[in-house]
Amino acid sequence: MPIGERIADVERALAAGEAAGLPELVSSATSALRVLYGVAGRYREVLALGRRELDGLAEVGSRLEQADILRTVSVLTINISARFEEGLDLARRSHALSVDASPHQLMHATWPMMAALYHLGRWGELPPTVDEHVAAFSQDPAVICQFVRDGPVIGATILAHQGELKRARQLADMVGEPMHDLDSASAWQAMFATASGDPETARRLSVDKALEPQLYGPQHALALVEALVALEDWTSVGEFLPRARARVAGNALLAPVCKRAEGLAHAQAGRAREAVRALRRALALFERLSVPFEAARTREHLAAMEPAAAARPLLEAARSTYERLECTPRQHAVQARLLTLA
Repeated sequence: MPIGERIADVERALAAGEAAGLPELVSSATSALRVLYGVAGRYREVLALGRRELDGLAEVGSRLEQADILRTVSVLTINISARFEEGLDLARRSHALSVDASPHQLMHATWPMMAALYHLGRWGELPPTVDEHVAAFSQDPAVICQFVRDGPVIGATILAHQGELKRARQLADMVGEPMHDLDSASAWQAMFATASGDPETARRLSVDKALEPQLYGPQHALALVEALVALEDWTSVGEFLPRARARVAGNALLAPVCKRAEGLAHAQAGRAREAVRALRRALALFERLSVPFEAARTREHLAAMEPAAAARPLLEAARSTYERLECTPRQHAVQARLLTLA
């Protein structure tokens, strides 16, 4: 059956459930529609479903059901819209309703908190939540669930950026080797691979999933772009960027990541003017989304294309961000570059 017909059937079931006051039918139809809209690439409808669920939250009797709705909408807000502050607020509301829940339910709430804090550059707030997630994981290591599995991986990704590779690998190893189970490997596992110096593994984890018609596809597209750039495989970057851009509706953060990759490809090819234009645009987009770590990385790249007078403030701003995030390797690298401008 064509996807459009399947969607229409479930939409009718949802309308019937709402008209008849059948909450179980409404819940199951909403869950099915979310998946089908994702397959069809209809991300606006995915978000609209979430808003409808939030509007009816007070009518949901169970605290755990309320927590699950808040968590689901938080994840969609973070992954699709890149509205990280809003996603964090929803995640914290979910967490407040989950403190007495099962370890598995608790990890459902801690995942979006960690993801939002990561992107917002509020890394100093993350350790207690990572510890809470890891403690729950030790009671219920259900690695088949992405939200359970990715908690330690998000923590490991930050540690890798901070140069704490041994501790990072200890955390990431808690959930197993992703190459042993490619079907369930997550975008966060691919991003950790790149952050820890293994972009080839990241490429292998995401190369197929990036094009799958699922809600996770645009997340893997971002991970794949980053892996290809780290590999300096500029031919593959050029080939994949149009396909990645076609997935931006499902991951707003993918837009500046693609623009930065475009700029770096121009720089590699000696097209300085085009490189500067693309990198400036990427920087503006990262700043608009309030993603300071990625903005700092972009400033580094842009500084390499600018004369010394323009490069210095870019590098100083990047150094300030890295210092706040305790990214010691990047901080030292930027300081070394600044000394060459003196």
